[in-house]
Amino acid sequence: MASNVYAASYLGSTVSIFDRNISTGALTTNGSIATEIWPNGICVSNDGLNVYISNSGSNTISIYNRDFFTGVLTANGTIATNSPYAICISNDDLNVYAVNFSTETVSVFDRNISTGALTENDVVAILQFSPFSICISKDDKNIYIGNSGNSSISVYNRNISTGALTLNENAVSSASPWEICISNDGKNLYATNRSLGTISIYNRNISTGDLTYTGGIATGVDCWGICISNDDLNVYVSGDNDDLIYIYDRNISTGALTANGTIATDSP
Repeated sequence: MASNVYAASYLGSTVSIFDRNISTGALTTNGSIATEIWPNGICVSNDGLNVYISNSGSNTISIYNRDFFTGVLTANGTIATNSPYAICISNDDLNVYAVNFSTETVSVFDRNISTGALTENDVVAILQFSPFSICISKDDKNIYIGNSGNSSISVYNRNISTGALTLNENAVSSASPWEICISNDGKNLYATNRSLGTISIYNRNISTGDLTYTGGIATGVDCWGICISNDDLNVYVSGDNDDLIYIYDRNISTGALTANGTIATDSP
């Protein structure tokens, strides 16, 4: 299978395709493909066959077939939703979830494993303000939504059989969460707080999915994106105004983060 990185251009309404060198991690440009208007979120199915992009300007999700050997994308239609910002796919590949910013809802889609097509299953009211980010636990039991408008994180239980969502906790306090990610061991959730320039750290109860705030750590001004390495040893944060990526070492036992330098980039 090809190893690739995909990057959505919000203003350019395209997605860039990069080939990734498995040994060095280096990226090589492999073209681009048009999306709908204002693409925000992007996710790749775990079987490597599809890429999904949320387009807030056109109120759609673009569906792409992915060549398993080259990583090249071919458009495979769109499905309507309402101002989708963030998007994620379940680890069992059966459902796609999109956060709708203006309507303050999350759309639940069933995914056809054979074709990659999406069918709307449900639209769930979040009951919080300005939902901006979403992630799913590795065990597929919980969905988490960062609500930047009222500084909270919503916790949902996910039905493994149907993909349906049920509210668990609606207002875990967080200082204006912008982007969120969850560790692969399921023990911690991390949220960037853009207005404060901090990362909030939460312990996650493996059984219930509940979150408990354990503290925070300073990061860059206007911190935006956040992700965690597959081995759970590092967390990376992009700074919107200082053109830096912040690197943190993660303590596997406690989930605590320790700053480990920065690397310059171009308006991440």
